[in-house]
Amino acid sequence: MATFRLGIGALLVGLAGLRCSPAPAPAASVPILPPVEVPVAAMPDRAPPAVSSLAKQEPTVPAAAPSAPSALESALREVTRKSQCQDFDYYPNGGIQNFWCHRSARISLASIRELAGVDIFTKGPHNADTLQLDAASDFGRYNPAFVRFLIDKAGPSEHGSAAQKATQPSYDAHLKPLAEIFWKTYAKSQSDKECFAREKAAYGDLIAKKKLPKDYYERWFYFMNPYFCDRGAQHNFTFYSDNAFDAGVDGNVTKSVIGFWLRRSLDGTMDAFAEGLRKMLAAYEPELIAAPPRFVDPAALTRAVDAAVRSVAACKDAKAKAATAQVAIMVSAEGQLSARLLTAKAQATPAQPTCIEQKVSAQSVPAFDGESLMFNRTIPLK
Repeated sequence: MATFRLGIGALLVGLAGLRCSPAPAPAASVPILPPVEVPVAAMPDRAPPAVSSLAKQEPTVPAAAPSAPSALESALREVTRKSQCQDFDYYPNGGIQNFWCHRSARISLASIRELAGVDIFTKGPHNADTLQLDAASDFGRYNPAFVRFLIDKAGPSEHGSAAQKATQPSYDAHLKPLAEIFWKTYAKSQSDKECFAREKAAYGDLIAKKKLPKDYYERWFYFMNPYFCDRGAQHNFTFYSDNAFDAGVDGNVTKSVIGFWLRRSLDGTMDAFAEGLRKMLAAYEPELIAAPPRFVDPAALTRAVDAAVRSVAACKDAKAKAATAQVAIMVSAEGQLSARLLTAKAQATPAQPTCIEQKVSAQSVPAFDGESLMFNRTIPLK
């Protein structure tokens, strides 16, 4: 379970180690961001007309000084390309621990705790300065006061601010892939609360009984698959490989992030962390949270794919060189189906590939958010 004991806490814990109030900043701290330039009005070409001494003079208001960069903005500028860890590095498309391994070398649990002024965890296997990432049936319970500190003191500036614009490239390069998976998995947990509650109950029970299997988290690789909440781990690798796999949301990252959300649900800080996530996305990717997410209906998906497979029976030809063929059926986010023969086209007659593609493309499902979904099927050629 080593890669799954951090969480969005790592997104913000690693960000809270810099320039955060109310605790004082370290001595001789140097701002990471350059000072924000304040525009100065151009001088007039000629002096303005004299104003009568009897006229009421408006007081001169000095320009507001630019605010210091937030912890998130400072930390984004300090993310390093070189990992501090020895594990295989998928960064920036890796999971939670990968991101933590690329934090600035000067960010530690001790410095974060000192700046926050409160303990990071209330309970769990971690000590004051070290994360124990291999606890078999335990996890760190976040201190709600620390989570509130992250949200209120370590978050980004508003969208459109000079600081946000200055750090947008760093966000896009270092944090965007992981932040988007945090949002997509959270959105599904809220869309299908019954499914999430089942996972929480099963996971929490195994932890309480100290019986959590070593690789239990692997089941969440397929959490974003449209069929997971209907069937869960009852399906095996072959089923998911042939039926939308990880739904285009990296399963290796998804399984770690779902573990995070489940643990935050168990320790009572899920809503607060979700608030912090929304705040970050509102600054850097407001379009991602602008509208409610649209998830594909698994029942409609099954009907469309099954209808597509039945329809290609009209394309059978006794002259085909093989009895069957493998076909990949793609379902785009716009809801359109298309097909591609995986078997060599030489096994089919010249007219069959076009016929198959036309029959499959006649099917559709309501549009949904996300990537195209792929289904592998065997169809008759003669």
